[in-house]
Amino acid sequence: MRVQLSSSATKLVSATREILAVWCKEVAFVFLRSNRSRTGNGAIILELGSSEMTLLQASPKGDLKLGKICMGSAAPERQLAALMEKTHLPKGKPAEVIVRLQPDQVLHRTLHLPMASLRYLRKAVPYELEKISPLDPSRVVFDMRLVKRDRVNKRVTVALRLIRRDLAEQILDQCRQVGLRIAALVILGNSAERPWTGFPIDRSAAARMFLRRWSTVFLAGLALVLSGLLITAQYLRGQAIERAILAETDLEQHRAGALRALRSEIQTTRAQISFFTNQRNAPLFVALLTDLSGLIPNSAWATEVDLTSDNVRVHGFAVSASDLIGIFEKSQRFSNARFRSPLVRGSGANSEGFDLSADIESIR
Repeated sequence: MRVQLSSSATKLVSATREILAVWCKEVAFVFLRSNRSRTGNGAIILELGSSEMTLLQASPKGDLKLGKICMGSAAPERQLAALMEKTHLPKGKPAEVIVRLQPDQVLHRTLHLPMASLRYLRKAVPYELEKISPLDPSRVVFDMRLVKRDRVNKRVTVALRLIRRDLAEQILDQCRQVGLRIAALVILGNSAERPWTGFPIDRSAAARMFLRRWSTVFLAGLALVLSGLLITAQYLRGQAIERAILAETDLEQHRAGALRALRSEIQTTRAQISFFTNQRNAPLFVALLTDLSGLIPNSAWATEVDLTSDNVRVHGFAVSASDLIGIFEKSQRFSNARFRSPLVRGSGANSEGFDLSADIESIR
């Protein structure tokens, strides 16, 4: 049995689909807007140039420039702390900062190594730096990324990014003195590049920045999932109610079928009872024949007997056919005995042909 949706239920489903479509567009818009920048709105950016550092703050309209610090100036950490006052960030709480390097401050190299896990490859890279780096391996900080696996020749291709160690230590020291935690390291003009993992960044700061960047998208997606679950729960509840109604309908149909069968059985039983009652009230054929054979004397014989529900008709011959009327009248089984046609002479001596009928009386 299939239940058709009502017009109100169809309108509800259509409206729900429209709401979900608009919601998906809004979530996509938030996602695309959040994905335009790797830094996120309100993030602090420390951009390193060849001779100066620039402090910026990300905003929806672009990076807002807060000030510059010369690399060779006295007490650069004090200047950096003064510029941090312009960010209006909560005091006493460490802030996350994104360090942005110039492309000429990063050296890109490629290595071809035997196939191994990334953990063992990271340990092998320092031994290969002497061949590909113009600086001593102890004076650089590197980051690596697996580019290609050649399973046939069992070789891997690894991409490296290197910066000077003294530059990295200078950045870390100055940020630490003003209460900044490095959350990410990026290269100017290459926003699509993968974040650095080899540089000594603060993992908790990186996690907080990631959560701030994607929290809106995450919450919107979570709300969408919860709405989908709510709609699914309502749908499943409706399905359960529909199954319960169908089960109850089937049960009632079964009961109605059983009632019809019982009614038919009652009618059949009544017909059988009526039949047996009529049979009991009506004379039996064998009993009538027995009575007839007892009534007709030896001087008479029957050639034909017609029997109905309330009458018997006998054709035959007798020596004295007129005596049969009295014999039938004296019987308790028959009454109103009469000849249906005149007596005729039989073929034998002293025999008369008769046609006699009588009514059958019921004996209770």
